Amino acid sequence: TQSATNSDLPTDKMRALPHELFGFYDFDDAQAYAKEINKPILIDFTGYACANCRKMEENVWSKPEVLKRLKEDFVIASLYVDDKKELPTEKQYTSTYDNELKTTVGDKNMDLEITKYNNNAQPYYIIVHPNGEKLLEPLGYSSEADFIKFLDKGKAGFK
Repeated sequence: TQSATNSDLPTDKMRALPHELFGFYDFDDAQAYAKEINKPILIDFTGYACANCRKMEENVWSKPEVLKRLKEDFVIASLYVDDKKELPTEKQYTSTYDNELKTTVGDKNMDLEITKYNNNAQPYYIIVHPNGEKLLEPLGYSSEADFIKFLDKGKAGFK
């Protein structure tokens, strides 16, 4: 399957994901967009160096039943915990978790995963309402069948 190119993206706040999917780099941007189009957000805590994340994308996300749901039912926020891109100075902050200054996008994403969802492994999937409220228990690496159940339950819980 082709990855979409960045010129195909609806907004420059998005990145091209595998299988012609689009996702946001930043949770705040995903949240604003999800509110606008009234869809739940699939938070995908991932990493460039995460082998199991690639396996999920290749073996589970690629399945037609999964892809259809990802494309139609969710706003995807692919939050890379190892993204070395520097945060603008005004967005850098000290974490309440470890009292360390967060200076990169990856630092911010990892801090969000730890402080808000009490987890620091990837892949880690969380479906939330655009207001940030978690719609069901998060899911890690899983089978196609379990991932479909997870997506369907998340969609059903979205009102």
